Amino acid sequence: MQMDKINEKKLFVSGIPFALSSEDLRETFEKFGPVEDSYVVKDRETGRSRGFGFITFSSKEAASQACSALNDADLGGRTVKVSFAKDRDDQPRARQDRPRRNFKPRGSNSSDE
Repeated sequence: MQMDKINEKKLFVSGIPFALSSEDLRETFEKFGPVEDSYVVKDRETGRSRGFGFITFSSKEAASQACSALNDADLGGRTVKVSFAKDRDDQPRARQDRPRRNFKPRGSNSSDE
């Protein structure tokens, strides 16, 4: 079993207010040290925030301080969860070799097929 590799400079932030922008997120976290990147994940179709994002710090010390200080903190009326991000390369992918399931509509018990 493969262990997930933790990125010590990148934080995953969930529960953020939907109105919060990437720049707002950056400003909140910059109090703990220089931020290299901030990103609020948005829905592809609607462009609306999905309520989570990522912050990348210049140092792992700043990331650690921010994680400790802001985990379970109130941000814009919502309690946010902050944790170290896992590298995407280690995340399990959807299995491409698995056959797709065909679902029949409910109520179609007829054997006319």
